[in-house]
Amino acid sequence: GSLPESVEAAVDEEKVGKIRALLSTLMLRRKKEDVISLPPKVFYDVWLPLAPCQAKWYKQLLRSRRSVQERGVRVLIKLLVRLRQVSGHPRGISRNAADTEELKGFRLP
Repeated sequence: GSLPESVEAAVDEEKVGKIRALLSTLMLRRKKEDVISLPPKVFYDVWLPLAPCQAKWYKQLLRSRRSVQERGVRVLIKLLVRLRQVSGHPRGISRNAADTEELKGFRLP
């Protein structure tokens, strides 16, 4: 099996079988496919324009990307995360003073 030999030796298969038998009377394990038939999932792409506040933040962050690239990959990834957050909701980018201070680091030099 996938368990180390010392663990396998410590497991008493007979006791495990008895425990499974006891639990099977108390627990019913069913899979979703066995209980309900659902139609296949349908995904829709809905494109929405950014709100003016979101567009302002997004453009400001994009303008700072050159200076961010010079500071390394980690800072660039943080910028990408921020762009994604502002696309979701403008409050997602600056919820507290620490977020605001971090955003100042993305400004142009």
